[in-house]
Formats: sequence, C-alpha cells, structure tokens
Amino acid sequence: MQLKKKMVWLILLVAFLPLLWVVLSIDDWSRDFVTNRAQTEATGADPTLRPLRSSHSPAVQAERIAAWVESQPHWSVGAESSSEGIISIDLVRRTRWLRFRDDIQVTLTPTTDGGSLLEATSQSRIGKGDLGQNPRNLRELLTALAD
Repeated sequence: MQLKKKMVWLILLVAFLPLLWVVLSIDDWSRDFVTNRAQTEATGADPTLRPLRSSHSPAVQAERIAAWVESQPHWSVGAESSSEGIISIDLVRRTRWLRFRDDIQVTLTPTTDGGSLLEATSQSRIGKGDLGQNPRNLRELLTALAD
C-alpha cells in the first residue's frame, strides 16, 4: 500500500511540472493566452520591445543578424531581400519542447546618420496564444544586437 501511495504522488508531481512551467513562463496574463503575435513599437508600453537604433548600416546589421543566428541552436535564416536600401530578413525560431516554429520578420531601414533602425515582428504559425514566446523571441534578438 505504501508503494502505491508513493507512485500516486510521483505521477501527480510529473503531471504538475508542465503546468508549473506554463505558469512561470507567462509574462502577461492578459495577452499570452489570446495573442500569438508580437512586434516592436516605438511607443509601446514595454521598453524592451521598441525598435532598435544602431550605428551600423543596414547591410552590416544584416551580417550581424546572420552571424548571431548561425550561433543559436533554435534559430535559422530564411529569405532575405533588399529594396531601396531597406533590407528585409525572415527568421525562424523553434521552441525547445514541442519544436513549434515562430516566424520573425526583420526590417532594417537606413537612418540619416548612416546607421539603421531595426523593426521586427514575431508570429506563431499555429495556435491562438503563444504563452509569451513571441515577445521573448524579439527580446532575445534585440538584446543580442544591441550596440
């Protein structure tokens, strides 16, 4: 009987751990269950999700993005295009546990001082909510590229 009791507790603990992970990973309870998209916004409430100004030109910044993505195990580079000095880069990030794919679109616009402005959008391919993964994708990218 004692062994059965221990097994029941073990099963409950194993079942509870994923739920605990979800609860701890949610940043914004009002958005993370119903929104599967995040983007940088100049006037956004979250200062970590604002467009990134850089002293690097769009071409140099695109090279920096490619080099950083190559060093990351869950990121990959998709298509890249350029038009009138504006560079667009498509990135893909896979989540660790279930390997869901999130699409990140990066736009690098030249600034008057020879630098660039990085704006980005991250969107899950499936689901209604992202449990905060898309904002985390953008924060990870922006933090890595900050001058």
